[in-house]
Amino acid sequence: MLSTTLSCAPSKLKKEVKKAKHTPSSQMLKSKELNIDLFHKTMKPVEQVLKDTSVKDGISDIALVGGSTCISKVQQLIKEYFKKDPSKGIIPDKVIAYATAVLGGIVSGKDGFNAIFLIGVCPSSLAIKTTSSISTELTPCNTIVPTKKSWIFWTTANNQPTILIQVIKGGHLLAMETPLLDKFKLSGMPPAQRSVPQIEVTFEIDANSILKVAASDKGT
Repeated sequence: MLSTTLSCAPSKLKKEVKKAKHTPSSQMLKSKELNIDLFHKTMKPVEQVLKDTSVKDGISDIALVGGSTCISKVQQLIKEYFKKDPSKGIIPDKVIAYATAVLGGIVSGKDGFNAIFLIGVCPSSLAIKTTSSISTELTPCNTIVPTKKSWIFWTTANNQPTILIQVIKGGHLLAMETPLLDKFKLSGMPPAQRSVPQIEVTFEIDANSILKVAASDKGT
C-alpha cells in the first residue's frame, strides 16, 4: 500500500505544478479583459498633453511614472503609440522622488544642476464667468509661470453699483461646465450707463503657481 502511494506522488505533484503555472496566467488574461477600457483611458491624458505641446515627433525618451505603469498592457499601449519602448533607466515608483531631488539641486544651486532649466506652467486654464452661462478665458492651460494678464469688461445694466467676479477653472466656453474656484465683489461703482464703466480684471500667477486676482474700475 505504501509503494502504491509513493508511485502516484510524482504524477500528482506534476499535475499540481502545471495547474499552479496555468492559474496565474488565466488570472492575468482575465484581469486584462476586465480592465481593457481603463487601460485605454490612460492614453487620453497622454494624447492631450501632446496635443497641447505639439511635440510628439520630438520625443526621444519616455519615462513611466507610478507603479501602475508597470502593468504590461499599459507599457504595450505606450509602445504602440510612440513606436518605441519606454525607458527602463528609472524605476516608475522612484520617478517622483528623483524629480524632487533634481528640483532640490536646482533651487539650492548645487554643482552639476546649472544646465537644467526648470519651466513651470499653469496646469489648467483659468477664466472669468462673464454672464450666467458664458466664460472668458484669461490664462490658457500650460501658460508659463510667472505670468500676469489683464482683460477689460463692461457692465451689463444701467447704474450697476457692484460687479461679481467669478473665477472658474477650465477652458470650456460654457461656464456651467467648469468648476468655480472663488468669487468676490467689486463695490462702490458710481452710477453710469451700461457698457460705460471699464472694469479691469487681472490674473497674476507667481513662480509657486499661486493665483492672485484683482479687479478695478478704470474710471475711478
